[in-house]
Amino acid sequence: MKKILFVFAPLLVLSCTKETAPPPVTTADFAVNKTTVYILDSVKVNAADTSGNLAYTYDFGDGNTTTGRNAITHFYERGGWYTITLNIDGKTAFRQVRVLPGILSYQIKNLSGRRLDVLSYIDNFEAGNLYRKEYNPGTMSDTLYSSYAPSFSPDAIHLFGASVFINNTEYALKDITWIKEKKHSIMAITDSTKVVPRFGFTVNPNFYYIKDL
Repeated sequence: MKKILFVFAPLLVLSCTKETAPPPVTTADFAVNKTTVYILDSVKVNAADTSGNLAYTYDFGDGNTTTGRNAITHFYERGGWYTITLNIDGKTAFRQVRVLPGILSYQIKNLSGRRLDVLSYIDNFEAGNLYRKEYNPGTMSDTLYSSYAPSFSPDAIHLFGASVFINNTEYALKDITWIKEKKHSIMAITDSTKVVPRFGFTVNPNFYYIKDL
């Protein structure tokens, strides 16, 4: 009779590490870094709950939604009022953001002693927004916007151009002025503002002061 040899090996015990579930979400509240922005300015959203849950679902109100972590950045391409909604674990919160209709804004302020017919633009009078209106002494325009192409540079500046029409002649502002993107500027025209004829002048034309025209 054959003998059967049994070999006993020590029992191998596999230990499994139990994955810890993230703590329950207590609120869907969130904050935005800006409630008023210019077109393509960044809106940074931060959920109040930072437990690590990855199911933060954002609806930015402009047709874009995303699911990700508690902090996220969004850019709006059109002006208007938008409602941002955060949904997480069945909880919902809302915030409203206003997007201004341009990459920057400015106002014309007439500090001269005469009524001025002013035409203004940003960067390129053939492609940008043109505004023309008459202003009495001491008055200021409504807020004007430029939708000219943004530069995406944190220190971006744009050329401010303007002309005044006096006695059927157009005079351009002589001094070059730059204004910042994503900012609001007040552009003052005074009696001492230097202007040159828009058409027919040489490379170094004689300039005039507003008060002398």
